[in-house]
Amino acid sequence: MTTLWQEHIFPRAGVYSGRPYRTPSARLFGNAVTSWRANGRASSSLLRRWVKSIQSIDETVIVSDEELSDWPAKNCRGLHPLDDHYVAGKRQNERPVIDFLRSLQEEMPLQSRLRAIVTLRDQAEWMASAYVQTAPRMRTPGQPDFSKKVLNLIESDDHFLEYDRLVKSLSTLLGQKNVLVVFYENGARESVIKLQEFLKSRWTVDDSDLAPKKVSKVSAGKWERDWKEPASKSGARARVSKVIWARTPSQLAPAMGFAQHLAFKVDKALKNSAGAKSKSVEIELTTEMADRIDARYSESNQRLATHLELSEVPFSGPIPR
Repeated sequence: MTTLWQEHIFPRAGVYSGRPYRTPSARLFGNAVTSWRANGRASSSLLRRWVKSIQSIDETVIVSDEELSDWPAKNCRGLHPLDDHYVAGKRQNERPVIDFLRSLQEEMPLQSRLRAIVTLRDQAEWMASAYVQTAPRMRTPGQPDFSKKVLNLIESDDHFLEYDRLVKSLSTLLGQKNVLVVFYENGARESVIKLQEFLKSRWTVDDSDLAPKKVSKVSAGKWERDWKEPASKSGARARVSKVIWARTPSQLAPAMGFAQHLAFKVDKALKNSAGAKSKSVEIELTTEMADRIDARYSESNQRLATHLELSEVPFSGPIPR
């Protein structure tokens, strides 16, 4: 759903300044996000430059970047639960994006208003989908690795997928009326209607635009993905990039952002070269595993429903696998 929002919904809902960062102003925001993820704190100077670049715009400005959902933690290179380097149990404090938004709020003019749109999905389904989407970056993707990572997470006191904590923190910072929560399970059409009500705006969206753009769920409980990997890939560039970013002053972020973009283009070219290898991964979200995940997050989901004044969230009951 992320691609759908970024490519077809947000650009029609206002002035879009988010990923894939096609405009100079959008790239300024992208630099701020990248610097934040690498350094563990928001760069006031980068945020200030972005805010200044949009001050003359007399419309709603929307930004979106799935990396804002990541959770950098001390002594842990992993940023989300399916990452090879993620250490479960380290995320028990306030989610870092709250501090990022707090820093952004401090740089915004007094007459402006910061709001948040949060898209949530059944935790079990999210794990399966996120796993196959990020599989190309894993050492040994497959069913054993997926099962191990899921069990490590749900058997720990890790808050990454406890949605109520995120929504409550956003409501405290921004005010509950400034936080919109939409559920993947309700479908794209209903989510667009809620977004239009939230922004007090109307625009036309074709049904073709609302169709999923990346479908990795091939049947009930089955998920798979194919990709191409350069024959020369060793992971060295990614490791070097992380080290460089961690030691890069915020004022150099624009240049580093361009370097990272260039490296991405090189990787893409290598994947399309004659020497690239075709790879694939297939996993199964068994009923037993899904039930254990649902049990782990049931209390959090009920707290979320109470906070939103709902009888239950759309994924609080059994979901067809």
